[in-house]
Amino acid sequence: MTNILIVDDDRLIREMLLSMMEVEEYEVTAASNGNEAIRRLRQCPADLVITDLAMPERDGFEIIREVRLHYPETRIIAISGNSSPSRTEGLSRAEALGADRTIAKPFSSVALLQMVRELLGGVDPAGSFNPEGAQDGQG
Repeated sequence: MTNILIVDDDRLIREMLLSMMEVEEYEVTAASNGNEAIRRLRQCPADLVITDLAMPERDGFEIIREVRLHYPETRIIAISGNSSPSRTEGLSRAEALGADRTIAKPFSSVALLQMVRELLGGVDPAGSFNPEGAQDGQG
């Protein structure tokens, strides 16, 4: 089963992302801050982490560093809702730290799901390889 960890301190965003991934039949867990996210990763490493950048306790930048250090195979999507230009700088910094993709809030569900499918590389939510998905980006 493909595991996704969603990290966002905004309950509504977190629940929306959870629902979006569950509809796609991914195994999903969530955390409301960086400390909780690290605890969850230690309990069950994720295939993909979707993290907000601006959060209390431990921010998304710290999560990215921790994931890259201890779980180098885990893919990362960083999301940010801060206003420009700090949002642009934050997303650039997230990429520099090792985020595989970045996306600014508000974002479309279609765009986010496309990123998820691309990063999981043709693996369907149940964990079976889908060679057609790997070729055309659909999963």
